[in-house]
Amino acid sequence: MKELFSSGHIVDFILALVALEAIFVIGWRLYKKGGPALLAFISNLLAGTFLLLGLRSALVGASWPLISLCLTAGLLSHLINLVMTWERT
Repeated sequence: MKELFSSGHIVDFILALVALEAIFVIGWRLYKKGGPALLAFISNLLAGTFLLLGLRSALVGASWPLISLCLTAGLLSHLINLVMTWERT
């Protein structure tokens, strides 16, 4: 079990689930013409994906610049999502 975490493979598994979620939701949107707004959904998914990549990088002992790059990309994706979903009154 320790190997699953120290190798980062646990994050690989979670990223595969995220990819399946993306395929399902985008497919649903294209087929049923419903669901979340596509760009907002993708920016939200990217924010989580970049955080997971940062976690994976930390678990495998990557350099701090790579980890900070992943976290910064996650922040930017999150901010884009926030701007897209913010209600304007």
